Amino acid sequence: GGGGGEAGKLWTKIVLDTVDWDALNFETPRLVELDALVCQAHLLLRMSRFGDAFSTVLHLEAGLEALKLQRHPYARESEVLKAHCLLGASKYEEAESMFEYLLAPTPEDRIKDPLSGSLLRGAASVKEVLKDLSRAAVLYKQAAAMYAESAGTSDMPEVHECELAALRVRWHAGLLPDAYVGMQRS
Repeated sequence: GGGGGEAGKLWTKIVLDTVDWDALNFETPRLVELDALVCQAHLLLRMSRFGDAFSTVLHLEAGLEALKLQRHPYARESEVLKAHCLLGASKYEEAESMFEYLLAPTPEDRIKDPLSGSLLRGAASVKEVLKDLSRAAVLYKQAAAMYAESAGTSDMPEVHECELAALRVRWHAGLLPDAYVGMQRS
């Protein structure tokens, strides 16, 4: 992911761990632009443009810092977005440790955190890639429950996507009976 231009070059350096962080310069965004940067990062992630999304998140973080807003909810959301970017870039160990670090330790605390659904889903995706399928299925189910909880309804795309992912993972793990005789496990 991450097309050409400055964002593409920066992403290459991030993936190769050759970034000169002190030399990075971002224009300070105006307060109203912070919302736009968050939306842009989410959109780029959905488009699998992980490098551009990561650069956008860095721009957001630089803005939060310049505007003395390090305690703004976006500060934490930017960390979550970075973890998803790392996952998308196949940096699984880094992504896994970030998701685990960011997830609230207890289910009670997770319910209070609007980002829990996204974190659990990311953690589940990492577990699935690393072939820890039963753990992935549990995390996907928890993610669906968290999305439903924070939205107040289970009828939303994120909930359905996580429910389906949980079923898919359980099926690949051999935890579900074959619904169709013709279906083959990969």
